[in-house]
Amino acid sequence: MQRYVKNVDETTGLCGEVAGPDGDPAYFEGHGFELRDVEEAYNGLWYLVGKVPPPPASVIIAKYDKAMEAHLFAERAARGYTTREPSDYKGSSVPRWASDAEDWIAHRDQVMLYGLEVENHYKETGEGPTIEEFKAGLPKIHWSVEITDNNGQ
Repeated sequence: MQRYVKNVDETTGLCGEVAGPDGDPAYFEGHGFELRDVEEAYNGLWYLVGKVPPPPASVIIAKYDKAMEAHLFAERAARGYTTREPSDYKGSSVPRWASDAEDWIAHRDQVMLYGLEVENHYKETGEGPTIEEFKAGLPKIHWSVEITDNNGQ
């Protein structure tokens, strides 16, 4: 995207001041701004296109963690577990809930092991999937017992 910038470090691409793109071009140019192609970094700073530094590993790891938690929440909510984890029902006298607990524990472990593998690889090499690729690679749950009535049984 184009913005009016000035005080640009041409080596790093960091833009000291950013404005626009709306407004009177004569005003910006009269105050030392140039219209340049820029992009915003993870931390809100603006850089010339192609010079945005990668975020630190901690930022990427936090995004992976958030994606795992959102994935697990969505899967359990789709089954009707919104405030409690299915694993809370381990040993339940209701067969479907007990089965869900066993399915959930195994699935949660698969998700976490996948996430830890990706995160550890990223920490060691600085390379890893995009967040969208990471989400696509998350294991999907398979429930052993099908819900057959309105009572969730």
